[in-house]
Amino acid sequence: TSHDLRSPVNNLLSIFSFLDLSKIEDAEILETLKYMKMATEGLHNSLDKYVDLLSSKEAIEVKLEEVDFEKVFHHVRRSINSLLENAKVTFDVDFSELGSVTHCENYMDSIFLNLLTNSIKYAKPDVPPHIKIRTTVENGRKKLVYTDNGIGLDMEKIGDKIFGLNQKFHQHGDSKGVGLYLVNNHVRSLGGTISVDSKVNKGTTFVIIFK
Repeated sequence: TSHDLRSPVNNLLSIFSFLDLSKIEDAEILETLKYMKMATEGLHNSLDKYVDLLSSKEAIEVKLEEVDFEKVFHHVRRSINSLLENAKVTFDVDFSELGSVTHCENYMDSIFLNLLTNSIKYAKPDVPPHIKIRTTVENGRKKLVYTDNGIGLDMEKIGDKIFGLNQKFHQHGDSKGVGLYLVNNHVRSLGGTISVDSKVNKGTTFVIIFK
């Protein structure tokens, strides 16, 4: 149930509220606790959105609006800032050609969140993730192109399974096989398409075309 999903995060937030930070003198510990609290609050907000989205049974219930790419990207970036800093992620972002698109803002939030966290999880050892994101309009088609320099995938072996639920293609302890399933669902449920170009040790590119 939604209560079961939210309870552990709410309990963690409660623990932070009981902490008396004035009694902690170590600056490094204080900084770590600050980032942990920010990350937990971000998780709480994201979880609320996902539970609400999963509770929606019909596409007609999804709120469509003009979604600003820059706004959503920076919101997601702030919510996982500690992860990005620890992984030393660098960005090359350009939304100048297409600043917004008609979509569901919560879906777009989830798309960015899952793509970014995947890039962190599947980065090359000792090579900081570098992520390029740009929007374009080609022949009237509105595109979002997302590229990273991670360990990549063997698409000849994986094929269409890449967007399947509970599909795992790397031996990573945190992998649940849900992220790309959600991204695909959030794109296709509103009439869009998503394609993948990836090679082992060469990184991955996702191209999303919006309706």
